[in-house]
Amino acid sequence: MFGVCKNEDVHPTFAGATDEFDIFSINNFWGNIVVARRTAFVSSIAIGTLFFGGIQTVAVQADVIISEHNADSAWFALRIIDPSENVLIPDLLDLAKSKNFEVQTISFSGEQGVGQIEVIPGEPTDVLAARTTELFRSANTEVPALVGAVVSAPIDQAPGEVEANGFIVDLQPVSEELAFTPSLPIGEPASTSDAEPRSMSLTLAPAPAPAPAAATAVATAAGPNDWPAYFPGDWRNEARNMTRCTYYANQRCWSSVQRSNLIQSITWTGTAGTSVPWSFNDWGFEYGATLSNPAMCSTSTSYQGWWLGGNYSEWSTSVPESAGPYVEGNRLFDDCDKMSHEVGIRDPQMLIQGYQYTFSLNSPRNSAQASTKLSAHYQVLHDDCTLGIALTDCMGLNTNITWPYSTVQSTVVVNSTRKFTVPGCARMYRNWLAPIQWANGSSRLLSSPLGYYDTCLSNDY
Repeated sequence: MFGVCKNEDVHPTFAGATDEFDIFSINNFWGNIVVARRTAFVSSIAIGTLFFGGIQTVAVQADVIISEHNADSAWFALRIIDPSENVLIPDLLDLAKSKNFEVQTISFSGEQGVGQIEVIPGEPTDVLAARTTELFRSANTEVPALVGAVVSAPIDQAPGEVEANGFIVDLQPVSEELAFTPSLPIGEPASTSDAEPRSMSLTLAPAPAPAPAAATAVATAAGPNDWPAYFPGDWRNEARNMTRCTYYANQRCWSSVQRSNLIQSITWTGTAGTSVPWSFNDWGFEYGATLSNPAMCSTSTSYQGWWLGGNYSEWSTSVPESAGPYVEGNRLFDDCDKMSHEVGIRDPQMLIQGYQYTFSLNSPRNSAQASTKLSAHYQVLHDDCTLGIALTDCMGLNTNITWPYSTVQSTVVVNSTRKFTVPGCARMYRNWLAPIQWANGSSRLLSSPLGYYDTCLSNDY
């Protein structure tokens, strides 16, 4: 969101200054076309809120929001109300069909994680269900409960509760743009008195594997990196191109889309099974990758954009709803050449050490940018949020509050001078001398204390 460290790979920098950043037009975002018929930007006018379990969608105050693409349609956030049993994707689509709704995106939320998927027109239900499973599998988790959707409806559809197919949904007007930008998890702050960290089977570092033939050299280890214990000790970035079939029949793919997929994982590496040592009241954690393209600061129309755009119609995370995960969609403080892909956790103390938490983001592929330079960072942000405000619009935005502790507030994980790029894989671990990178489809032997081969997903062109 702000305060991204820029100078060193492993050393802390500052406590939240933002003067060095220039505000740039949101129209500089690349890749805003989700599919051929859709264009979406983050709305700067957001009044009121709608809740899908742990997911919050920001809505505008209006009787109906008329679609830019179809004047006969209005846009609504649909929230499942007390279903008698779990609502599945076919149930939602059946309800939509019975009411003449068109489902645009579907939201999921629970202790398995949080996420959102786009519905492609004409896509068979089984393919959509398989894509949903794939989306959450990319974040190393199972599909959480279906909690809501964004739908387009007939222009005369009234807001409020609707009963159909054995369950009740609530419809509230919503800006069309929000169907194709991140749903923003929020909810009541976790109470440390009556809430416990999520209990789970730990996903620990796997045992060393035999060296594959294509493995690259071992990473250099034992350096000066001494991240404090409240920062994750293990950071991993995996980026790949995807070509995804959207309609398959008669043993043939008849329709496909090309997307970029960025998977960012962190692990707190203290005593496995214990709570993350987060003792900062009213402070949350953000981490992320920043893509850089200097051409974006020029007037040239060539080489525009970044490998991964900022419109995540689809994303998932294994961070449980109770910890307040969110995808950072507020980039007003990004430099003109930067596209940040930050994700946040409002209450890290709800998480468990030794478990790998993952955010998976994907957007339409930018054919003009085969690769983009990468940097990465950690930072602590003040929780300026109150109930009814999207986390992306309130975490760390009060610049009058300064970091009150003597410890570091932020640190660089990968410096841009390393010239790492995406797609590909990168990793950094506490006490390593420097981060490492390797190519899609290859493996890298990780230094102590990991000591196993890490394989980078192949590009699926």
